Amino acid sequence: MDWATIAIVVCLATSIPFRNCLDNGLAITPPMGYNTWNAFHEDIDETMVRESAEILISSGLAAAGYTYFNLDDGWNQKTRGLEGPMEYNSTRFPSGIPALADWLHSKGLKLGVYSDAGSMTCAKFAASLGHEMEDAKVFAEWGVDFLKYDNCFATWPKKMSVRKRYEAMRDALNATGRPILFSMCEWGVSSPWEYGHEVGHTWRTTKDISMEIEATWADVVENLDETAGLARFAGPGGWNDADMLEVGDPGGKALTYTEQRSHFALWALIKSPLLIGADLRKLKREELLLLKSREIIAINQDPLGVAGDRVWKQGPYEVWAAPLAGGARAVVLFNRHVASDEKFDEHNMTLHWSMVGYPADLEVMVRDLYKERDMGHYTGMLTELVEAHGVLALKLTPTKSVEGLDTWRPWQCDPLLDGDCSDKSVYIKPVPCPPQTPCKQADERPSAAASAVAALGAAAPIGSLDKRSAIMVLAVGLCSGLVLGFLGAMLAMHFCLNRRSPSTPLASKLSAGPAGFSSTYYSPVAATTRHPLVRHRGTPDAAQTSTADVMDRV
Repeated sequence: MDWATIAIVVCLATSIPFRNCLDNGLAITPPMGYNTWNAFHEDIDETMVRESAEILISSGLAAAGYTYFNLDDGWNQKTRGLEGPMEYNSTRFPSGIPALADWLHSKGLKLGVYSDAGSMTCAKFAASLGHEMEDAKVFAEWGVDFLKYDNCFATWPKKMSVRKRYEAMRDALNATGRPILFSMCEWGVSSPWEYGHEVGHTWRTTKDISMEIEATWADVVENLDETAGLARFAGPGGWNDADMLEVGDPGGKALTYTEQRSHFALWALIKSPLLIGADLRKLKREELLLLKSREIIAINQDPLGVAGDRVWKQGPYEVWAAPLAGGARAVVLFNRHVASDEKFDEHNMTLHWSMVGYPADLEVMVRDLYKERDMGHYTGMLTELVEAHGVLALKLTPTKSVEGLDTWRPWQCDPLLDGDCSDKSVYIKPVPCPPQTPCKQADERPSAAASAVAALGAAAPIGSLDKRSAIMVLAVGLCSGLVLGFLGAMLAMHFCLNRRSPSTPLASKLSAGPAGFSSTYYSPVAATTRHPLVRHRGTPDAAQTSTADVMDRV
């Protein structure tokens, strides 16, 4: 019997969806705005902020949805007292953060600030560990709307876990009574997608998109790959965050315009927050138009609130898709390939309706989202040429109403693993246990257990069940005994470990804190782990990642 199948069914049958989360009406769709780090690092001041905010408005970016203006590292003092809240740098911000917040609010923008769940921020400014209540209170008093919370220099009083440190700030923010969007930036090292809805509104799934000023194409696709397979954890009120946009100078200087278009379309589809990281004063016209692409932004902000994911892959050719409100689909055909012979750089890619949960005989109107024009009616499939490192971003809209089209999810069938996606009523892709249920629209997004029951109910009669379904039915009958047996084995192992090493029992081995942490900083290299049922979670190569790199800016 397939042990993975048994584990999946046990998870689906016994888990209870999470409900306790930050349900304060924020992040119903992914947040959009601007962040200072990619362009300026910690070298920020009030003059730059006011100039950039004016450009955000005059350029039409604010009207397009980019309304958060987030100060990253460097806005506050280098040190702080043992008591009292964090203080802003009055030399860099002579008017003060409260006055800046009032000014931004008068312009229709929102203010974000930055802190860290450690003893210092990544740029070695004062941080909030142990001062959560004081800092949250003063943030609320200043009129702050967004908090990015980083994970550098994480000390371990009372052996606090990553989650506990972020929960401490969550509780402090909630206690203020002011709705403040909480952005968790712990780089994906503790699998925050598994608990993010209970703690924050967004959670980073990756390292920083670039460890240098300029991002490379490899940086972009690495962060995309790290977020693949995680769409099921996102939803209204909480989103996977693949880091800021590298469109424009300086971050996007190493990217071609084609690569920037691909980057933007894919970030929009997976419903990552859209936070501009460029120097707004240096944006080229084509970069500004790209960031204002109305129909791409509409995919990111679609009210159905289902994140897109990779649904097909063959070599360098991939299909990413997301369901939209009303039964439509957003699809990105993505050509990652580049060859020494230019004649192989472009490639004809075919989208089959089965990849996106459509019946083969369904007629749909296909629209090019970047060109903002209809391509015509298609049935069953379409084939289009996609350039190397490029995308074709599409919207598929059925020409007639078909019941059930809006229930498809990109994680219900994975052709990469399953081969044939023609029958979505049987196969349920592995779901980590316990599954995550978003707080918003919970009634519209059934739990994994309910989906499994519905899938089995919609399958063929018992006499004609396929092998996978038969295994699942049998596994449900055996799951209770297997769980008890597993628990018994774990207890026996615990007993044996303590008997073999009386001087160093298991409890004392764990007392030093989680693996990968030191007493002064947090190393994501050692701490990144693979969840047994989450695919393709990459781990950085320890041989290529130095302690200095981690401490400097991870």
